[in-house]
Amino acid sequence: MARLSFEVFSRTFRFAYRRAQLGFLADLASPERAQQRLLLRLVQDLSTTDYGRHYRLPSNADYRRFTERVPIVDYDALMPWIKAQQVAGGPVLCPGGAVFHERTSGSSGASKDIPYTRALQASFVRMFLLWAHDTLENGPRLRSGRTFLSVSPNLAAAPTSLQDDTDYLSPALRFLIGHYLVLPRGLRQVTHADSFKRILAACLLCERELEVVSVWSPTYFSSLIEFIEANRGKLAKDLRAGEIETDGRVFRLAASAAQRRRSATILESGSLELQVIWPHLRILSCWTDGNAALVLEPLLRRLPHAVLQSKGLIATEAPMTIPLWHAPGPVPLLSEVFFELAGADGSIRQLHDAHVGERYDLIISQRGGLARYRIGDQVEVGQAYYRTPTLRFVGRSHQTSDLVGEKLNENFVRDTLNSVPRLSQERWMLVPAVADGRARYVCLVEGPQPAADLADTIDETLQRAHHYRLARRLGQLAPVSVERHQRLDDSYLSWSTAQGRKWGNVKPCALIADPGRAVSFLQYLRSAEKAHG
Repeated sequence: MARLSFEVFSRTFRFAYRRAQLGFLADLASPERAQQRLLLRLVQDLSTTDYGRHYRLPSNADYRRFTERVPIVDYDALMPWIKAQQVAGGPVLCPGGAVFHERTSGSSGASKDIPYTRALQASFVRMFLLWAHDTLENGPRLRSGRTFLSVSPNLAAAPTSLQDDTDYLSPALRFLIGHYLVLPRGLRQVTHADSFKRILAACLLCERELEVVSVWSPTYFSSLIEFIEANRGKLAKDLRAGEIETDGRVFRLAASAAQRRRSATILESGSLELQVIWPHLRILSCWTDGNAALVLEPLLRRLPHAVLQSKGLIATEAPMTIPLWHAPGPVPLLSEVFFELAGADGSIRQLHDAHVGERYDLIISQRGGLARYRIGDQVEVGQAYYRTPTLRFVGRSHQTSDLVGEKLNENFVRDTLNSVPRLSQERWMLVPAVADGRARYVCLVEGPQPAADLADTIDETLQRAHHYRLARRLGQLAPVSVERHQRLDDSYLSWSTAQGRKWGNVKPCALIADPGRAVSFLQYLRSAEKAHG
């Protein structure tokens, strides 16, 4: 009955949203026209706001006049307008006013408050519907539809915080897909990280029909698997009992006694085979680009029966690209975000003028009032789908560590150190440090004790960067040191959530650029290692 129900749902959903999908494909065949149509709407809306009037933006401005009147800005430049929007309401920065303000996870520094309008919320809904339609139409065939969408514990979230994928959807859509979601009732109210993992792990261990895992960071799911490995006995007892008592509440597992006994037996047996626990897993959807590539391989080895689908580029500010099963790369959402691409030479291009193989900094204008906003992401232009260039996320544009003028960019660090054979198969992270009055970099490596000469190799490799090489030769930087840590990713995840970031949104990191954050993490990591022996 469950299988028939999902088949009926799938056919109905594909029929209902087929017209929207065809419209999206038509836009991809004519990207310049689609972007100009969107820009016209954005300009009309922006001209009604205090921000638009401040820059004397006419409601009929074309691209040339839009770029002449409206400056390229970052968050710091917009902060006074956003604060005024929060206080005054109405159309200060946002057309029609903001419904609420969502706090970013602050992956590389201070958190930011992003205003959300109903139109911006609708952009996220359209992104989800397009992805879901394409997956049902062109992805691996699903039979049960049982899906786990990432959810984060409410450790330090703002009252309006969007905690998981479905929060972007309307109540009606959440109701329609709720039958197929794997999520323990009441889990979102759990505020302790280990209790959260314990309940979620027990729930997923019972879900033999699980077919789709959709998380943002691969470390989210790999850390959950590590938790299962480390707590097999406790989780087996929970499964046999059928309930978990923690934080003064009792969580009952919905699975049948037979399902729970099966999972408990697997936990109590020899090696933990994920193919046995989730034999029907079809899709693993997560970030794969940028720093996420550093941690993917071990997870994929554990899930060889699942097809990997890379997430598109999405931020609190806007959904920008989505994956399509037949496309060669993530496809821009032409009807939701107006794209400008800043080249290394300072030139600004529209999307249809981008050069394949080139890297650009993204500048976006979206439906929540952010116009010509430099979001801080760098993308590489890939092969076109229909006539629209695809965009692959490379990394953060300005994530640069600069203790003494060495100017190490995270993208350079990741790409360069991955060329070191002994690091390419390891999980590692570079952090700036100052000890005994001398500045240096510490390479944190997960796993066995690294070879004695690894530090020298890393130091020599980093000297491909002119400013780093100069700082080393002048004696401003001490040589790189190497530290081995068994729980690098788990500690980084725990430290990040303690800093107020959402568990599900914590991204892998190749370089902690901010010295203060680096010191904080090093102290946390060393304390955690000591506590675990």
